[in-house]
Amino acid sequence: MLKHGIFLICLLLILGCSHESAEMASAEISRSSGESRIETAGPLQASEPPQTSFSSSQSSGDPAPDSPTLAECGLQPIETLEVYRFWGDGEIYSHERIAFEGEQTLLAMIDLAASSLPFADEPLPVLGVTRERDFVTVDLSREFIDRFSKGEIFELLNTVSMTLMQNGAAGSFRYTVEGETGLLGDLWQVKPLAVAQEKPEEYAKICASIPYPGMAKLYFPTAGEITDRFGVAMDETAMEIARLLARVGKMERDAASPQELEPSRLYLSCVWNTPAFYTVSGEENYEPGLIPIADSVSAKLGMSESMFWIGEHIRQTARILCGDDFELDLAQGEGFKYRYFPLEGVITPPHMGGGYDTIPLVLSYEETEGGFCAEVVYLFESMGGIGPWGMERTLTEDELPGYVADKAQRAEVEVRRAKDGRLCFGSFHTKTNQTSGHLQ
Repeated sequence: MLKHGIFLICLLLILGCSHESAEMASAEISRSSGESRIETAGPLQASEPPQTSFSSSQSSGDPAPDSPTLAECGLQPIETLEVYRFWGDGEIYSHERIAFEGEQTLLAMIDLAASSLPFADEPLPVLGVTRERDFVTVDLSREFIDRFSKGEIFELLNTVSMTLMQNGAAGSFRYTVEGETGLLGDLWQVKPLAVAQEKPEEYAKICASIPYPGMAKLYFPTAGEITDRFGVAMDETAMEIARLLARVGKMERDAASPQELEPSRLYLSCVWNTPAFYTVSGEENYEPGLIPIADSVSAKLGMSESMFWIGEHIRQTARILCGDDFELDLAQGEGFKYRYFPLEGVITPPHMGGGYDTIPLVLSYEETEGGFCAEVVYLFESMGGIGPWGMERTLTEDELPGYVADKAQRAEVEVRRAKDGRLCFGSFHTKTNQTSGHLQ
């Protein structure tokens, strides 16, 4: 009982500050182009909840939680859901239409609204949904509290609430956790509706007008430097293979094809290998045409942003590295805090953390029908030093040749020639006949 009381108090302290009602007038983002334009509505009015107790009618193991159908809510069947995604940093909503397929229920509507958020990649752990007049209660399992951060919960519940309100399915809300009120407030106060004036067609034209500049410059050791530092002799073909693998970056796991590479890590490598553009004069790759996009993105972030990667440029880099038919999922960068704005077609940086250099050493290779098969040692260098990934301590310069020769984990990597003659990544397999040394 004591542990349960402590749990409730902690959650109330974490979440309480985010549920106070607040009025929003308009957001002003100072830029060279002027103010960010936002249409703002007044505070939404929530009716008093009916004086009825709620108990979950489904357990977490049941496949189909209880939920009213749209017909039971007095709504006509719909083919498209008007989704209002809430951006917590800028306290603003973006609007999009998503095809509404499957069951015509409030639960399906809730799941589709939540799926507009990149961190909600699985259905919400909903135990049940009830509706009395226009008051909706959503009962969630404790997994919901464990799975999402405070900021994510705030964005999720505002996104779901506003989407249901704007589609006529609800007027006010209560979110409970396994039947208990209080953890998420007795009555959820939805953030007022302020919708950014988005112009996707204009943004698409802007992005399309900026040509792909080619991949960013790769800073990689020369063959002589590799021999002197690591004791590995590499001819021009080995250097060509190594430069490709340096761009593809860290291998998280074995991969029989580019499609099996860990997506977020490949995404990061593609961003690092693609030049960014700036809306501040004097910066390299200054692109004033991006200012309308910068205004829209800045409103959602709640801060002025001036550095952008064009989404299609990132995809083009992925095709260069992995093959002409490869398509990179641009939503995969959230784990590294790179944010993708699909309506604007750009990616923004995290403005935090440092990078590292991947140094693949090609010990040997043989030509195959479509390219080469190489035996490779991967080392990584950052401000902290050099060594294999996950090493407890970095290697000294004197230790490098011996480590590469006797202890380093080997991998078998296949690369293939594309039609234009460039090398593309093929596959990666850790060799089991070598000890992993200090690798995690």
